[in-house]
Amino acid sequence: MYFFDNISSLRKKFLLGFISLNLLALALTTWVVSQKVRRAMDEQIETHIINAVQEQEDALEEELEMKWRWVNSKADTPFVVEAVSGSGELARNLGPFIRQLTPPGRGKGQTAIILLASSGRVIAERKADGFPVLDVKQAQWFSDVIEYGNPRAALVEGYGKPFFVFAAPVFVGERTAGVLVMEFGLYFQLDRSASEKATRASLLTPGGRVITGELSGEEAQRLAALSVEPDAPRIVKQNDIIYGIGAFNAPLEAGLGYLLVLSAPLEEVYRPVAALRWYIFSIGALIAALLAALVIWQSARLLKPLNELKSAMELIMRDASISMRVHVSTNDEIGALSTAFNLMLDSLDEKNRQLGESGAKLALLAGITSTSPLPIMLVDKDLRIQVWNNAAEKLFGWRQAEIIGQSPFATLVPEKEQEAIRRLRAKPGRAEPTRFETVRVAKSGTLIPVESISTQLTGSDGGLLGNIVVYRDLREIRALQASMLQAEKMGAVGQLAAGVAHEINNPLGVILGFAQGLVKRIKADDLMAMPLRSIEREAVRCKNLVQDLLVFSRSSKLEEELLDLNAVLTSALSLIAARAKTQGVELRWEMSPELPRIPANKNKLQQVLINLANNAMDAMPAGGSLTVGTSLSGERPGYVEIRVRDTGQGIPEAIQAKIMEPFFTTKPEGKGTGLGLSISYGIIQQHRGTIKVESREGEGTVFLIALPVRKEAPDEPA
Repeated sequence: MYFFDNISSLRKKFLLGFISLNLLALALTTWVVSQKVRRAMDEQIETHIINAVQEQEDALEEELEMKWRWVNSKADTPFVVEAVSGSGELARNLGPFIRQLTPPGRGKGQTAIILLASSGRVIAERKADGFPVLDVKQAQWFSDVIEYGNPRAALVEGYGKPFFVFAAPVFVGERTAGVLVMEFGLYFQLDRSASEKATRASLLTPGGRVITGELSGEEAQRLAALSVEPDAPRIVKQNDIIYGIGAFNAPLEAGLGYLLVLSAPLEEVYRPVAALRWYIFSIGALIAALLAALVIWQSARLLKPLNELKSAMELIMRDASISMRVHVSTNDEIGALSTAFNLMLDSLDEKNRQLGESGAKLALLAGITSTSPLPIMLVDKDLRIQVWNNAAEKLFGWRQAEIIGQSPFATLVPEKEQEAIRRLRAKPGRAEPTRFETVRVAKSGTLIPVESISTQLTGSDGGLLGNIVVYRDLREIRALQASMLQAEKMGAVGQLAAGVAHEINNPLGVILGFAQGLVKRIKADDLMAMPLRSIEREAVRCKNLVQDLLVFSRSSKLEEELLDLNAVLTSALSLIAARAKTQGVELRWEMSPELPRIPANKNKLQQVLINLANNAMDAMPAGGSLTVGTSLSGERPGYVEIRVRDTGQGIPEAIQAKIMEPFFTTKPEGKGTGLGLSISYGIIQQHRGTIKVESREGEGTVFLIALPVRKEAPDEPA
């Protein structure tokens, strides 16, 4: 069946199946017919052999009986009696008389006749070829005839083959004066009795001795051992030979039980059956060939529409063309199939036209989806993600190959929000989009705040097909909101600080002026010198504080020039090198040599760096390393970056949002005013830049400052 399945042509399959069935039927018919013929021939052959055995038995018995009576009758003729007695005129003509005797039956020329005296002397004879000279004096049969006067029959060996001897006594008066002997063989009898050329005849003694015939000694012994009743021949098949065996009575020395055997090879016997088998097979093969030709012709007519169907399908698969149609020429099942195929192609043609129109729309929609800056996700009704655009990959980190076919519950939606999403999807018929703020899980495990806008997709029957979900990243918005809040807070504090500074600045100037004038006029050992100097020192301190408040409030004017940022920072670091060495802090420089000049105020930038460096060294009381680096910004083209990194204690996450607020400090009372980072923040804002902090408690802190290369800050990337 595997070979049959691999045949590609339906016509070949049909033809091969037809021929196979015909050959099988032909072989089965030939076998059945040949078996029936063989059984019939078996019966006929067995019957024929049995009849032949019986006929030969009867003929042989009749022949022997006739010869037996003839010998006995001739022994009583006057010629024979006078010849034996030696008297009378007939004795002189005995020789010619004996030679002219003609035995009855067949084989007259192969029969010897001998007249013997009682002494065994040959009186007269008729010779025949193949018979030896008898030594009758030693023969038991001769003694029995002379002594008892009874005729005898004997089987005698001569020249390597047996022959029969019939002996009849010749009486002169009451005395046995001689013996008339007939010698003959049975070869002529059996050869003539074989009616078929392949049949061979043999005569066996009761003891299994071959009298005549072609049987081997082993065959003769085996057949003589079988039980055969007179007048009831039997059939035996041994060693591919069929034997017909019959027992007959003969006036022989051994009495009853002589066997007549007819044998023939089964191959020769069944040769007509084999010829008949080939004859039937040849006739059947001829009929099968004629039927195969008829089948080929008819199948070509029947399969023509199917071949046209095949050609049309190959054209569709090869060229994606559905222009070909099948010619319908019949009203049968194949015609119906061809008609249905043509209708299918017409329908496909119409569908292709509609798909072409839809494809253009889908291509436009796919282009919009893939190029959209907002993350877009399509979830089917089985809650499996089917669309995932480039913006979604960028935001959440999941590639399309990783997330398509997955459930958003297994990837994006935190467990605590899954039940709310299920309840929202369970409400059918929501035409308006659902908008809410939530969080989603990125591939890295980070929770990202997003705004989710979900719209249901429904089919023409109103059934739910899925949901389109658009996300908006809220991290920048919330950072901007926090920055605006911080700016508003700083602005309010700045306005307050500016008002307070202006109100304090005038009376503080008067106090400082009088204090400095008095200090110059009194002597050094005056008791008022120490209080006046204290007043001057604290007034100067208040003046510096007022100046810081004015800087924080942006009330002072910023004077800028094009600066080499690396040189400015290197100069500032030299001012803190002594403290760093004393405190065991290692200073490191990672300056980029290809920085452009930037518009900035040298003193203000140095103030910012010194402020950040002092805070860093305060966070490393046991020593550490302080690294200051510069480079072009990779995230913000048109900006340069300053990185101040320490290996100190780090800033707790809970207070990182407050460190830029005025007067916020974690230092002990008297160690700081809480304005250092606020003033630094204000200076960077005046330079149109930004300052951010990244810190983990116990792992150090990094301050990132971004400053524009041009005086007008570059536009932020869209």
